Amino acid sequence: MPQPPLPLPLLRQTLAFYKAANGVVSKAALLAGVSRPTFASRLASARLRLGAACAPVCVKEDAGVARRAAQLADLEALTKEVVALRQALVEKSKAPKIPKAHHRPASDRDRIRVIMPDSHGSHADLAAFAAFHADVALLNPDEFVGLGDHMDAGGFLAQHHTMGYLAQLDESSWAADLAAWEGQLNLLQKAAPRAKFTILEGNHEQRVEKWAVQSTIGNRGDAEMLMRAMAPQHRLDYAGRGIDYVRYGELREGCAVRGAVRLGKCYFTHGTYCGPNAAQKHASKFGAPVVYGHTHTPAAFFGKTVHGGVHAAWNFGCLSKMAPRFMHNAPDNWGHGYGLQLVSKSGHFTTIHVPIINGVSYLPTAFRAH
Repeated sequence: MPQPPLPLPLLRQTLAFYKAANGVVSKAALLAGVSRPTFASRLASARLRLGAACAPVCVKEDAGVARRAAQLADLEALTKEVVALRQALVEKSKAPKIPKAHHRPASDRDRIRVIMPDSHGSHADLAAFAAFHADVALLNPDEFVGLGDHMDAGGFLAQHHTMGYLAQLDESSWAADLAAWEGQLNLLQKAAPRAKFTILEGNHEQRVEKWAVQSTIGNRGDAEMLMRAMAPQHRLDYAGRGIDYVRYGELREGCAVRGAVRLGKCYFTHGTYCGPNAAQKHASKFGAPVVYGHTHTPAAFFGKTVHGGVHAAWNFGCLSKMAPRFMHNAPDNWGHGYGLQLVSKSGHFTTIHVPIINGVSYLPTAFRAH
């Protein structure tokens, strides 16, 4: 059935919208709030029934149309201002230029340095040591650093037994301790045939020297004779093996701390401080990057001086058995692991802590792919 004609007020309003839009149908449709085809149909009906001449009169009568037209005009003007402002900001803004990255090319003088923490000879955790040894063979490092306490020197050399604590008397003999460390050292040197070995004396190895001095009532000649007969550096022929042995009380050139050695831009020491702030104390003491052992607790600290210098300290845990007797039933924060440094020809380095958990090494797979 035929559609009823549109009401006259709607047709008059359609002509008014058309007039307010200056004859632009799409703009008039926007003012009317309808689609362009709908407005075009209404406009045709209005022209047919009323004629275009009626439009000026309708504009004056319909205040709503005039208000909508003014709002649309304001919106268009505001849109133009926003576009102009955005363009001006883009043109005037000076975004910081990102500098070109400087990539250091690889060099045949780049080195891999493996760092072995405390292992305590006959008290070494065999599963942790096996994982460490396998990684050393895989990495085939250029440098090997032992942080000390690679022998326990327990038993009659310890001189720190707790009175009345029977369990602490169950220690390995000195001969067994030497044999254990000798076997481990043989495996490590075979696994890293090209590596330069540097081994630090720890406070446990130093017990041999203390015992020699006390046993000879301070006679230097007799003490040195006992040292040649008992000390690991003599019994295991460190000099013949090409090992640079850093004595506990030795003051090396370039170091203001005894028992420490500097390799490139990093210092190595067995360690002095213990406790939860040991890493921070070592970093502050050296004022430079330093790797230490002694505490058996993995830790790291990074700091800066007021002069802009950066200092850091790392501890990679240990390779010894957990739950030591001397701590009785107190829990510890020890952890198995070792250190890895990627050293450039300039001496700068990147340090990686490789944890060993339940006898499994977490050496990054990128190294295992080679």
